[in-house]
Amino acid sequence: MAVSDFDTTADILKALGFHRELVYEKYRETFTLGSTKICLDSMPFGNFLEIEGQKEDIRNLARQLDMFWHRRILWNYRSMFSTIKKRLDLDFSDITFDNFREMELEIETFLPAFEAG
Repeated sequence: MAVSDFDTTADILKALGFHRELVYEKYRETFTLGSTKICLDSMPFGNFLEIEGQKEDIRNLARQLDMFWHRRILWNYRSMFSTIKKRLDLDFSDITFDNFREMELEIETFLPAFEAG
């Protein structure tokens, strides 16, 4: 669903009793091959490739891309951030590019914790 005015929609939600819990930014570029999608996600803490589709199609495409199935990440971005935040003792809760701008984060050091194994 699209909204024509973000600020007005936010005001309506606040008036209904909702509160902002998390700001979450990412850039996504999507490619399609048949019924399978490859999404290139740029997150404030790293870049990721996500394959969406039927289970067998995902496995086949991962194999074609020479990706190791046991190294796939099963965590969502919010859970990954929670771990990063705890390990680095970060004092912010929003996943924004501004919050990570001055930080030299090596996402590779965290990947073993996120991998399926």
